[in-house]
Amino acid sequence: MSICNKIKNIGIRISQNIDIRVKNLKGGYNSQNDEIIILNTAMYSDNLGDEIIMYYYAKAMEGIISPKKLYNIATHRALSDTDVERLLNCKYAIIIGTNILSPQMELYSGWRFDNRLIRMRNIILVGVGWWGYKKPSIYSKYVYRNILSKNLIHSVRDEQTYNMLKSIGIDNVVNTDCLTMLGLDKSCVNIPEQKSESVLFTLTSILGRVDNDKNLLKILRRNYNQLYYFPQGNTDLEYLKKITNIDDITIIDESFIAYTAFLRDTRRHFDYIGTRLHGGVHAMQNCRRSIIIAVDNRAIEIAHDTGIPVILESEVDEKLEPMINSKWKTEVKLNTKAIETWRNSFATILKNKM
Repeated sequence: MSICNKIKNIGIRISQNIDIRVKNLKGGYNSQNDEIIILNTAMYSDNLGDEIIMYYYAKAMEGIISPKKLYNIATHRALSDTDVERLLNCKYAIIIGTNILSPQMELYSGWRFDNRLIRMRNIILVGVGWWGYKKPSIYSKYVYRNILSKNLIHSVRDEQTYNMLKSIGIDNVVNTDCLTMLGLDKSCVNIPEQKSESVLFTLTSILGRVDNDKNLLKILRRNYNQLYYFPQGNTDLEYLKKITNIDDITIIDESFIAYTAFLRDTRRHFDYIGTRLHGGVHAMQNCRRSIIIAVDNRAIEIAHDTGIPVILESEVDEKLEPMINSKWKTEVKLNTKAIETWRNSFATILKNKM
């Protein structure tokens, strides 16, 4: 059974071209020490941005991973005893995307880490980011130094994360940029240079920055004839209804499939403006002129490395309206040498090894 069918009830759409098979757990688990586990950041997530990440990272790993058995374990839920046993006996475990590296794992983390995993030495990072700007605690240093593989090159998505890992002695790491942007450096030539009459926007409800978001809506209504809203998070639609009248806003269904279909509808012409980083990246990958509003370190650091169009939340009043109404090219640069280094290292160990 493919993993796409296994977890379709939560809307995860991993690339159909990767051969992902799930072992039948009836009767218990008997490790054969040849299993590669994906520590899946999209399963049970309340943010469809994680699903966007998983979609592109699955594409990025096509042709690299072709194991007989590849199993998914969610990072957002506490591990069962079976999950722990599986992880302790697997060949490698791969963490994909998101700002999952917490500087204080003992206090907060996007990964429900189980201390029993401290015995692992075979976890691989693929395009992950650092959570905020704090330095790692003693506990976090201990965990990362122990569990991360020393045999493979790890991939991180920005220079800040690269420097954080290097600072704690993890040297087998390269900055590949966020792999959701693969190919964007070449295809962004197809993105329009001038504004459309309509705009697709996103907000980040969990931040609760009501005044900032109301101001953003005022600017969008002043500059566009039609507004579309994509609720990327599970409380984003409820939040929008609380802060404004939505009679003049068309709501897109809260699903990766609906969002992708909307972006690919060539009959519609619209810009993307919003606080959701990967909602914006997905829009650019579908040739939509995009402005991402940075609300944390993720967009700031990725923009610093790649040049994706980002403005700070504090700059919206000053810069957003002029940017909307001016002509400009979307230009993205990727660290192609580091990406190739990572792919070669990854493929050498994993490709056709099972």
